[in-house]
Amino acid sequence: MSFPLLYPAAFAFIAAASVFDLRFRRIPDLLNAGFFVLCLAASLYYGTGVLAQFALFSALSLFFSLLLYRMGAWGGGDAKFFIALSASLAVFGKSLESVVLLFLLSALLLGVAALFSRRAMRFPGLEINLLNALGVRHSERGGRRMVFAPFLSAAFAAMVFFA
Repeated sequence: MSFPLLYPAAFAFIAAASVFDLRFRRIPDLLNAGFFVLCLAASLYYGTGVLAQFALFSALSLFFSLLLYRMGAWGGGDAKFFIALSASLAVFGKSLESVVLLFLLSALLLGVAALFSRRAMRFPGLEINLLNALGVRHSERGGRRMVFAPFLSAAFAAMVFFA
């Protein structure tokens, strides 16, 4: 018993969200909501055990995302993206610890990228900042804004597609 569209939809979702976040510094609500509804339908298809786990993952990730949003660490799109990804972990047969692992792994990837962004690679006569090469721009306030969706996507892909 399988939900055939789930894996290609997840791949398309994380790819589209990453591109939108890198290019426009936002993730469309319709993209997040569409994937969330698809995973809700899949959890209904699989039965009450998966549906209960889906509801638990959704509630916990909503609380955590709202906390980070209110603290100013995440934007609204990042929070909604995390909720959709975390809730989908139930449908992929992952445990509750996977939600925590998803955040920690993506934070680790973001931390490595932040380290590179603070120290531009220097070559004779050339200065390269890896995150600027990926399309990350300066914010309107003059500071730097780190996009989170690509790192969250990489962590999700590692957990779902490669584990």
